[in-house]
Amino acid sequence: MDLAQQPVPTAAPSRWAIVTIAVSWTLLREGVRPDGPALGVARDHVLASLPASVPEDLVDAIAEDLVLGFLERARSGRYRLQSLPAEVPPACAAWRDQLLAALDPVGEIVFRLVYGDGLSLEDVEHRCAVDRIILAGSQEGLRSAVRALVRSQGVAHSSWDVAWTDAILARLAQVPGHGCQGGVELVSPAGRLHAEACPRCGRGLRLIRGGMLSPTQLLPPAETSRRRPDVVNVLALHLHPEARHHRAELAAAFGDSALKVDDDAVMIDLSRAMSPAVVLGHQAELGRPCREHIRGARVRGPGRFTAHALIGPAATEALEATRSRGWGEVDGVGPLPEKGPEPPPMARWWFAAVLAVLLAVLAGMVAWRTGGVEPVYPVAVEFSRGGGEVQARFDTADVAWLVVVSERRGDLELLFAGVDPAHKGELATGEGDYSVIAPADRLLLATSASTFGDLDPLLTAAGLEADPLPALARRLQAVQPRADVVLQEPPSRP
Repeated sequence: MDLAQQPVPTAAPSRWAIVTIAVSWTLLREGVRPDGPALGVARDHVLASLPASVPEDLVDAIAEDLVLGFLERARSGRYRLQSLPAEVPPACAAWRDQLLAALDPVGEIVFRLVYGDGLSLEDVEHRCAVDRIILAGSQEGLRSAVRALVRSQGVAHSSWDVAWTDAILARLAQVPGHGCQGGVELVSPAGRLHAEACPRCGRGLRLIRGGMLSPTQLLPPAETSRRRPDVVNVLALHLHPEARHHRAELAAAFGDSALKVDDDAVMIDLSRAMSPAVVLGHQAELGRPCREHIRGARVRGPGRFTAHALIGPAATEALEATRSRGWGEVDGVGPLPEKGPEPPPMARWWFAAVLAVLLAVLAGMVAWRTGGVEPVYPVAVEFSRGGGEVQARFDTADVAWLVVVSERRGDLELLFAGVDPAHKGELATGEGDYSVIAPADRLLLATSASTFGDLDPLLTAAGLEADPLPALARRLQAVQPRADVVLQEPPSRP
């Protein structure tokens, strides 16, 4: 699914200023100072999510809901689908002027503070020292007044209940004033006179006077109009309720390219992730989760991965897309393997490993193995040659780190060094073990309980010796005393 072709909002000064004021006001109301980095990230989320078709007099209210959604993502990892309201209450600045002209001082306080600033009657009582009973009575009078006003304008509605009436009042209290340019007029002192009759610019002016916003932030940076909107490639993975306990391990397998969302999903940044087919295949073989307990959808669209959340509409679009996928179906990934057999008891595993080593020695294929200390994760390997290439068919623990080095005419080459234990899944044969094939004289395999670190200095130093591959084996053993290092016997010389 590709959302990148959807229209994105322009960076026109009016829309930029509207969104900046709405985002700053909502952040402050939710306890987040808008003079920090949160403003930029939240504003990017709103601009990416706001349809270009939304008229400017509705941007404020929709932006507020988008900011709440952004905070929900950042604070709790909850991603909810946000859509335009099905029905928008009618309102205009002229109706507000008529309503204010008919209100007494208490009614105006209720209108501005309850419906304009979102305060409760209890908050207004404490702030203005007006008894709550009086405020409640004034609120009922306000509702009657706005019903009469809107009806006089020829507006009909199926229900004039409290919820619908309050929605009209809230819309009237926030609709911008006559000739509002979005807030950019606050950049000049003369334009601030307009703020006295405009709720939007009034909020902006209060933010500026409170030190939460600077006038220059109401103008978009010059490069914004030229910069292409951020587009993200994301893979959303949805887990079956029976497999939710595997979510942390699944996310860890993808490293820092994964983001846990909701209670049962993981978002993968495909621009940074290793092959999803390899990771998911390995996890399915382990049964963490099984293939019938996962499904996934890829989406490309407006958005950006940040430290705490995936912003923009691509996130919820990807999550929604997973609902239409069958269990075991992941976009861009072939059929996942079935769960492999349970690992044998440890005693049987050790017996098999020892037997494999003895067979390899008897076959004359393993000439040298460092020893002295029992390795943490032994590797059982069989080598073969043919056509100028050598092959190592081997098995080891899933959690073991792996290094594979080849020697050819005295030169060493690092064939494999996993970024984590799961990375060796790239070498899986599909038959429960692993395989490496390379044009070489012989191979070295090493497994350990943790990474060997930077291998370049070890390879350089070993390459200076007369017999470089055994020299490298000794150095690896020195770095990880409990590593298992297996060295293939060199080819016979005529």
